Amino acid sequence: MAKNNFNDLSIDELNSKLKSIKAITSICLGVLIFIVGMMIYGYINLKGNTAYFIALFAGLVGLVSVLPIQMINIKRINAEMNSRGN
Repeated sequence: MAKNNFNDLSIDELNSKLKSIKAITSICLGVLIFIVGMMIYGYINLKGNTAYFIALFAGLVGLVSVLPIQMINIKRINAEMNSRGN
């Protein structure tokens, strides 16, 4: 994966990237909360159905692995904007 070079982007482009990353992160968090809720529901009501848990756990791990990358990008964009005085 290529490293994001935020030095070459204008302030408007940085703001646009920041808004899109925050939107993606918010959607991921919403889906993550939904999956955790479904896992709790499955634990309470579907005892013994391991395929259900495996599928939800795979989605949970996938989303959790994406969130730190998004947070790092948000911090990098904010640092670049602060270095420019915005």
